[in-house]
Amino acid sequence: MPGERPWPSSINDGRGQMQPNIGYMSGALRHVFDPICFLCLAATTKRPYGLDVHGASDTGGAVRAVESIAADPGRRPVRPAVTVTGAPGKADPEARWELGALVAAEVAG
Repeated sequence: MPGERPWPSSINDGRGQMQPNIGYMSGALRHVFDPICFLCLAATTKRPYGLDVHGASDTGGAVRAVESIAADPGRRPVRPAVTVTGAPGKADPEARWELGALVAAEVAG
């Protein structure tokens, strides 16, 4: 919801999934991480995660920023980030589905 402040439970409901759809590590994404990061550190340590980043022209900075934040308390990516630049192609939905399936399999054990 626009203007709604995210709380840790709203982030953790994904059972270890973190899948932002962002083109740049903007103020909006930072606004989500800043108030909850320290609250979630202990609860999400060593959890698997997946990262799906969509950018208009570049995704490198967003991927580096999110991976840096996620790696700090020992979270581990299930695979390299799925990145889409520009309009999504035919293979992109399958790559995103595979990412979600890998995260689900890792969380399920």
